[in-house]
Amino acid sequence: MLLPDNYSTVWTTIISSEKPCTVKVSEHATLHITNLCVGREEYTPQTGRLVLYAKVNDQDEVALIPFTLGSFESSQVDFNFNEGDVIVFTVKGAKASVHASGFLTGLLAIDIENAREPLIKNEVKEEEK
Repeated sequence: MLLPDNYSTVWTTIISSEKPCTVKVSEHATLHITNLCVGREEYTPQTGRLVLYAKVNDQDEVALIPFTLGSFESSQVDFNFNEGDVIVFTVKGAKASVHASGFLTGLLAIDIENAREPLIKNEVKEEEK
């Protein structure tokens, strides 16, 4: 099946406060981040603040968005990254995760390292035992 040139696909990742998450944009691809939100896992604190940072290639780290915990926090954004970009996302502040989503255009592949796997409630209960 041939795909049209303007084809795009949805992508998502979870960025943990415990370790940086690295995203590598493939050749001929463009990565668009359109939504960011704080995870609502059982371990997420009810109060506090966190900030999502990004470091692109050899540039300085930049704060992308701050979040206040205790309510549903999400934001629509328009961040675009081009082929060959290596983005290192870091969450600083309260111990919580940030969910990022968006879409890819061009070649439909990216490489994500250190993304946190989603927890299923049964898995959380098993770990607590």
